[in-house]
Amino acid sequence: MVARNRATTNLFWMLLSWITCGILTNPLALAQVGDCLAIVFVDPEHPDSQSMEQVAAQAIEMGWAIRRVDARRESHVTQRWRIHTAPTTVLTQGGREVDRILGPVNWTDLYRRMIRFSAPDSIKNSPLAPNESKPKVDVDSLVPMRRSVPPLAPEPLQSDPARATVRIMVDEPDSHAIGSGTVIQCDAQGAVVLTCGHLFRDRTPKSIITVERFENGTPVKYRAELIDYQIEDVDIGLLLFHPNQYVPVAQVAQHVENLAQGDPVYSMGCDHGQAPSRRDSQVTKLNRYLGSANIETAGAPVQGRSGGGLFNRRGELVGVCFAADTQLDEGLYCGTPVVHEQLKKLGLLKLPMSPAANPGNPERPLAVQAPTTMTVILTDSSGSTRQLTIDRPSEQLIDKMRQESQGNLQANAQNQVRWKLTSAPKSLR
Repeated sequence: MVARNRATTNLFWMLLSWITCGILTNPLALAQVGDCLAIVFVDPEHPDSQSMEQVAAQAIEMGWAIRRVDARRESHVTQRWRIHTAPTTVLTQGGREVDRILGPVNWTDLYRRMIRFSAPDSIKNSPLAPNESKPKVDVDSLVPMRRSVPPLAPEPLQSDPARATVRIMVDEPDSHAIGSGTVIQCDAQGAVVLTCGHLFRDRTPKSIITVERFENGTPVKYRAELIDYQIEDVDIGLLLFHPNQYVPVAQVAQHVENLAQGDPVYSMGCDHGQAPSRRDSQVTKLNRYLGSANIETAGAPVQGRSGGGLFNRRGELVGVCFAADTQLDEGLYCGTPVVHEQLKKLGLLKLPMSPAANPGNPERPLAVQAPTTMTVILTDSSGSTRQLTIDRPSEQLIDKMRQESQGNLQANAQNQVRWKLTSAPKSLR
């Protein structure tokens, strides 16, 4: 009796597997519709949006309720749904968001998600015959798309690093992180804050992110949402909050900043969580560590200044604080190319590029220049160190050392060679 029940159970799961596989591989089997509605945000200038247009058209043909939104022309809709990149697909049920898909998605995956978030009693068969008329769905009545917030009048951009610096707090169930950031953009969709990524390394779904602006010394709090962050190859992050008014911003350097050793710079940040303060300094080293562009300055920043901006004499943001080297009493910052790459990747800021600066391919961003000198620090088993300086290292040597650094990035062995910045300078969280 037990063996028969087992055989019956195995047969049941086998049949279920066959049925599931058939649904996922046979387009004719995707013949059901429900009450889940998809809002597909596309950018006509983005190549991935073309494939999403085809998927949306297929869903409409099947009888699903689909709302296509041109992210460039319907900014009030992107603002309402807090869309930062296109294509993005938002699934709603009963006027409430239930799922979000970043980037392109194929028809099968979209179908599975829409079926999953549809009410069970709403799911029904959809006629596939092209001559059968399908009921027209009034998407705007299901999810109103009318402009809810009037656009703000344009204001001239004036860089104001001191007033654009904010304090960031990340409250987690078992920890509390505090750092700094810089408002680099503000429009009707909200204010964008540039900061470091390691502030969010312990982030959980229950984490609460707060941004505090200081107006005449008085902090004003705003709930913020995390747009994106990285802590592996680069240490950078972006937040969004909604002040419902224009707030001061700091202008990002429009071109790769041509800094040199000894150039005067200054940083803004919140020492130990206090109100923002300015620290004047100078550049000590450029691209000392292989990998992404990095800047070192005199004077190690204290805890709480992580994520704060580094500014040139014109008040333009050229870097973001992510670590302190207490042994050398220096601060480390992501370079301007890192900031540019992050903003371009998310489509948050279009930075002009002078054709003369890159005559071979004006559309291609400038690569980080190889260092003219390379400093290598050797550490033996006794802990003593020896420093070597290599003048004008060859590209082959740089590539070889970069490959070695990638393979040993997490290693903590004796006699290690610190080709790339690892654990020596510590983050300020």
